[in-house]
Amino acid sequence: MNSQEERMEYLKRLRQIQIEVERVFTNMNKDEMGANDDHTEERELLDITFENELRLHSIYKQLNNLEKEVRGLASQVDNRGKDRKKPGPKPKRGIKRHYTVTMPQQDWDIIDNLIKEGRFRYVADYFRFLHRSFIKSQI
Repeated sequence: MNSQEERMEYLKRLRQIQIEVERVFTNMNKDEMGANDDHTEERELLDITFENELRLHSIYKQLNNLEKEVRGLASQVDNRGKDRKKPGPKPKRGIKRHYTVTMPQQDWDIIDNLIKEGRFRYVADYFRFLHRSFIKSQI
């Protein structure tokens, strides 16, 4: 299961727990509104309230555990820049310049497919490769 599917599964579980918490609160409110001055009803209400509090405590524990799991999953997914050994700015590859390149759509589609296939990460990588290949062919 990939991280996106795991995240969706955690969110579903989190929603189920939220629904259970709301149901417990609703039952607690109904129980409190139906109480009379009769001692047996008060005792029953206290028993029900205590049971609801136990369920609520259990639900909060589950919710807390789910939040920890989701945070752990998020930290695994968001791993930008953590592979580098040294903190700080990334080393520069060179001087950055911006150009506009006009080509037929077919050529852009070929470049996009090469990126999708994983042969290049970005369009800039493709043009760097072309430049280096041209320089090597001239030597």
